[in-house]
Amino acid sequence: MRSTFKLPSRSTIRRCAASVPVLLALGLVHGLSLAQNCDVLGGGRGYSAALRAEQMPGHVVARDFASLKAAVDSGARHIHVPSDATIDLPNQSSALWLRAGQTLFGDRGLEGRPGGLLRTRWVDAAARNYPVIVVESGARISGLRIEGPSGEATSTNSTIGIQLLPGTQGVEIDNNELYHWPWAAVSVKQSVDNRIHHNHIHDNLRSQLGYGVVVQNGHAQADIHCNVFNANRHAIAGSGEPGERYQARDNLVLNGGGRGAYHQFDMHAGSTGAGGQSVEITGNVFDYGRFGTSNRSSVLIRGVPKEGPITVVGNLFTQGWVVGSQTAVAGVAGSIPDVEQIHHWNRFQTPALYSSHPAGECRLTIAGRTTRVNCEAVQQPVLP
Repeated sequence: MRSTFKLPSRSTIRRCAASVPVLLALGLVHGLSLAQNCDVLGGGRGYSAALRAEQMPGHVVARDFASLKAAVDSGARHIHVPSDATIDLPNQSSALWLRAGQTLFGDRGLEGRPGGLLRTRWVDAAARNYPVIVVESGARISGLRIEGPSGEATSTNSTIGIQLLPGTQGVEIDNNELYHWPWAAVSVKQSVDNRIHHNHIHDNLRSQLGYGVVVQNGHAQADIHCNVFNANRHAIAGSGEPGERYQARDNLVLNGGGRGAYHQFDMHAGSTGAGGQSVEITGNVFDYGRFGTSNRSSVLIRGVPKEGPITVVGNLFTQGWVVGSQTAVAGVAGSIPDVEQIHHWNRFQTPALYSSHPAGECRLTIAGRTTRVNCEAVQQPVLP
């Protein structure tokens, strides 16, 4: 049975005496929300909300781009890309445009299947500054592998994998493997009430860009949970414009990316100087920060959000508080809670142990709690 645990409000957290016993009672220090709220970190095998074709009435099967585009353009409500299909999406702006309420899905994790592959090939060194897949309100993309043209930090492309269109809402991106997108795997652009969860998002590393998920252009919001992030320049970022907010909860951030990976949860200072509307970082595991550049903080906030300091509660860090010349959680004055409060509400230098088990399960154990994690996400380099 899933927990009905809910995080307290920002005002409740501020009112409570920031003591370890209080936070233990709330289930915020020992990773309880992580273990209880995610079937499996990163989706795949064991993800209970995976879509089965036989349960999607009237679904259309697509095995090549022509049939996929025809199904989408015709308004088909449910479109299935099986695991044995590899579809090359044209490297062009809006090559695939999901209409409101459409669901594009594969079978990632079902009976160990990897999910159908949508692939956009590298063409040339031009900027190619556009999204390949765009989605309207209420659309869902689930159970697929979506590969971009380059996972290199030196790429000159600026291509986006999935972009939520301005003015949209209620988009769901879940149970996918998203990788090799120079600008961002998922761009939330002036779109609200969106959920991005149970994905494996990795190797989006382009210098100056390289986002797993980015909220941008103002009035953009996403609930980002139960994902595994690895080897992204920034796992989650925001441009800092008015109305931008994200809730990052119960995610696992791994240590890959070397010198191409910088602080992982980010918010810029936007055109007004503020750091968006709000940022909530709760119940995440940051197995991060052990090598690479000097900028290996897990969290860096570059402008003060309009609603005040970010919420950073119940997170577990394998890194210590001091990381070279940085700290694990950093930000401009007023953007993050006091250091004493951060230490009360979170834990640092907490070892993480990964293990594999029969039937294809992998597990993460940290701070006395164990949860399932997508095996493909942790087999290299963290699993022995």
